[in-house]
Amino acid sequence: MILALRSPVFKAMFYGSFPQSEGDIRIDDISLNTFKELMKYLYTDYLQLTKKSVIPLLYAAQKYMIAGLISKCENYLQDSLAVKNACTLFSHANLFTMTKLRANALKCIADNAIDVLKDDDFLLLLPKDLVEILELDSLCVQEVDVIRAVLK
Repeated sequence: MILALRSPVFKAMFYGSFPQSEGDIRIDDISLNTFKELMKYLYTDYLQLTKKSVIPLLYAAQKYMIAGLISKCENYLQDSLAVKNACTLFSHANLFTMTKLRANALKCIADNAIDVLKDDDFLLLLPKDLVEILELDSLCVQEVDVIRAVLK
């Protein structure tokens, strides 16, 4: 009942037109630790986000449409935005459609382009995210530095 009250997905699973009332329910795309944290949050509202747990919990929150948890994860990521993780957070913001985080990560990247291009985080960008960053008119860096970073 508590799960159904906190998540429309759980509500549909347990009380919808075709409830899953018999047997175990397998959840293969979420780790046991992440699922335990999700359950703790749903039952107690207690949440201790870490750098390691935030993305898996955000994935679970979006999968089960838990708005409060999505918001807490996004705020945590927003608060942790820095030059060293701006590219990764930009990619995650695109993946999870978090427009505010996406915009702030892009601004951080543009304003600190020299440092961002030198950081290893830049090397982890997906090709589509890299193209989007390179198309920015507001990058505060010389083109030769951009070319060197892309070649690297």
